[in-house]
Amino acid sequence: MKATWLLLFALATSPPSDGDGREGNDLFREGRYREAADAYLAALDALGPDAPAEVQASLLNNLGASLYRMEDYETALQAFVRSLSVADTPAGRSRAAYNAGNAAYRQDNLNAALSFFKQALLEDGLNDSARYNFEFVRRRVKDDQPQQQEDSGGKIEPSEYAKALKRQAEELVAKKQYRLAHSLMLDGLRVDDSVRAFQDFIGRTGNIADIDQPQDS
Repeated sequence: MKATWLLLFALATSPPSDGDGREGNDLFREGRYREAADAYLAALDALGPDAPAEVQASLLNNLGASLYRMEDYETALQAFVRSLSVADTPAGRSRAAYNAGNAAYRQDNLNAALSFFKQALLEDGLNDSARYNFEFVRRRVKDDQPQQQEDSGGKIEPSEYAKALKRQAEELVAKKQYRLAHSLMLDGLRVDDSVRAFQDFIGRTGNIADIDQPQDS
């Protein structure tokens, strides 16, 4: 069944901490996106490469948001990636990665969108918009793939061992023990090759385990 969710396209903008981006912010709020983009570029040129990382990241992020509103998704993605590269706080990196994911999705680059949304969550596990979009895109990728994995032209039929293993893993997932569930399936794969019939489930638990991994301070 095709996913029927709506992707959250609301962009995360953030005014720079000094006055150099105010003109762009005012223009953006008025819907004058081309002029806003020019103002952000002028501010970046005026500040130069020695500007504080937080200011550069905010200007680049808002530049990307302006370009995104103009439906120039390719150039917007470049601005968001630049913002991501210079941001020096988890919140700034999460914001830029989330916006980059939206821009990648608009270009129908689903794998890149997944990667950016995952990075946004790794930086900020409370970024609910990124979590929603990650799940949405993951489901779309699943819908676009064949319903069954194939091996040498035939369907992979899971053994009784593989089915029992998946039931155990699902019980762990229900308890939010994602890493244990993922490890259980990987261990089973070494024992019984037919566990590959549940490759999509293995991939999902692995992604969630990565997202829920505690971050170092």
